[in-house]
This record gives sequence, structure tokens and C-alpha cells, in this order.
Amino acid sequence: DLFLAVLDRRIAAQLESFSTAFEKEGAVAAMDPAKMADAWWQAIVDPAWAPLDLEFRLYAMRNPEVQKRLVAQERELTKAVADFIAEQSTAMGIALNISAAELAAIVIAATQGFAQFACLDPDGGNQYAAFLDLLIRAVVIPEGGRAAARR
Repeated sequence: DLFLAVLDRRIAAQLESFSTAFEKEGAVAAMDPAKMADAWWQAIVDPAWAPLDLEFRLYAMRNPEVQKRLVAQERELTKAVADFIAEQSTAMGIALNISAAELAAIVIAATQGFAQFACLDPDGGNQYAAFLDLLIRAVVIPEGGRAAARR
């Protein structure tokens, strides 16, 4: 219970930090993978937190009741990120070819993997910006193709 409560507070602080950084940069950050990656990375990655988070995930995998609770919390996070993506893409007039919920789930899972890798090899470079560049190109519909977009 205590860890899940701490996790809730941490997630809220991370989302607030990213949202604030994103608002400062505006639409420029949304289409610049390096700026978006930097803002997301600054909000999310914490080498001291990563091992604890990973250990708790392993614990949840071995304990069905904890797993249910963690999954519920992850679904709330995914919804919050999806809502943010939907709001920002609408505000900027950006059409996506996948739903905001699908995009949020992909970004969250990838972020966890990239964060773990970065904690193992801090000098290994930041492939997260390259990942976001590929992802943005794959999901943002160019101006002429917006009629077929689905949200």
C-alpha cells in the first residue's frame, strides 16, 4: 500500500514536470524529438528510483493481488498520458493515425525499457530521442492525410 501510494505521487510529479516543460516549449517541442525526449527524460529518469521500480514490478509479477493493483495503476497512468496526448494534438491541429491510448501505452512501455538501459549504461548514449523521432514520423498524419485520421 505504501509503495503504491509513493508511486502515485511520483507519477503525478513526473507528469506535472513534463507538462510544465512541454507548455514552455509549445508546439516546437511536440515536433522536435530531441526537445521532447529531453523534457520527458528530465521528468522520468531517476537512477536511484529505477532499481526500486524494477524490483517492485518483479514482486508484482509473483504476487497476483499486487499485480492487479499495479496494473490498475498503470492503466490510470496510460489514461492520463493518453488524455494529455489527445489534448495537445487537438490544440496543435496534429492528426494521429493511432489512438492516443495506443500511443500512450507504447510510449510508457518504451520509456521503462529505455530508462532501465540508461541506468545500466549511462554512457551508452540516449537512443530515446531517435525512438521518438521514429514514433512521431510513424503516427503523425501529414497535413494532406488528415481526413482519414482516427483518434
